[in-house]
Amino acid sequence: MTCRREDQEFEPVQNSLAFQYLVNVLEVDLLLRLNFYKETLNWSLLRESVMNLLLGSRKLNFKSVVRDCMPTLLRRCHHSISNNVQQLRNSENTCSQSDQNSKVAVAIAISQLEKETCVSIQKFFGLVFELDVVRKEADSLGQTSRLDGLRLPITEFIVEELADNKDNFAPLLLVLHDCYY
Repeated sequence: MTCRREDQEFEPVQNSLAFQYLVNVLEVDLLLRLNFYKETLNWSLLRESVMNLLLGSRKLNFKSVVRDCMPTLLRRCHHSISNNVQQLRNSENTCSQSDQNSKVAVAIAISQLEKETCVSIQKFFGLVFELDVVRKEADSLGQTSRLDGLRLPITEFIVEELADNKDNFAPLLLVLHDCYY
């Protein structure tokens, strides 16, 4: 079965929206379980969370996920919608008013989609950070076992990525600061 050109053009949009939906589902499940964990200190509640199962799956290369998300985070997705619109309006291309209006609408929609995707990546990283902290706490309380797997914390992958490009350190700190404040 071959993909039509139109389908390929919308694939990044579909992937972005699917990622945003997935993060929202993971967030609801994890936050509920985190609240119960804080009351009971029972790690098994979090062991069975969708996030923990997904991150511990051998089918998901978590390191690749972090590596693929880093460029988006480093851009911080501070796209200026007004600048994009102004550039379109000032373009030398003499389009009809309806063509120009549709281009402006698409520019605004794409900028908003990119911004929401960045917010979802920040939220995803924040959830993984939270899960890693709680897992470390549960480990110190002796509640984890070999069944919990040996996934490295997200900070290990971020440090590894930053070691390759030290110029990204300051921008990443700003983004991660935005995750929590």
